[in-house]
Amino acid sequence: MSHQFALYATALLLGAQLFFSFVVAPMVFANLPAATASGFMRAIFPLYYTVTIALSLLALLAFGVAQDQRGVIVLGAIAALGLFSRQVLLPRIEFWRPGREAGDAMATAKFRALHRASVLVNLAQMLGAAGLLFSFVL
Repeated sequence: MSHQFALYATALLLGAQLFFSFVVAPMVFANLPAATASGFMRAIFPLYYTVTIALSLLALLAFGVAQDQRGVIVLGAIAALGLFSRQVLLPRIEFWRPGREAGDAMATAKFRALHRASVLVNLAQMLGAAGLLFSFVL
């Protein structure tokens, strides 16, 4: 039972991440003025990371009860990366945003590098969850 719950929680996590990354974010930027879209995304990202952390910890606990070390390791990494994104990357991205918007070259470079890192972390989380789920199917 706990294994099944762990898989459902992992699937929910992956589904939420995929929906946000490939549906919500593109739709926001395609349909809202740039300043409004940017403000909306800044407001929603802390919640996005909190949900990612919560769902990954929920799945981690269920994998722990099921004594599935592989699931515990993968979901632990996803949770840790979510915490890193929320507490480290996001504040640093926001620190450099005003300079980027003002046209400062250094701030723009820092912003882009941090944003790229956040995208790669998010991709790594999704690949980890997808890989774990597929390992139970194959």
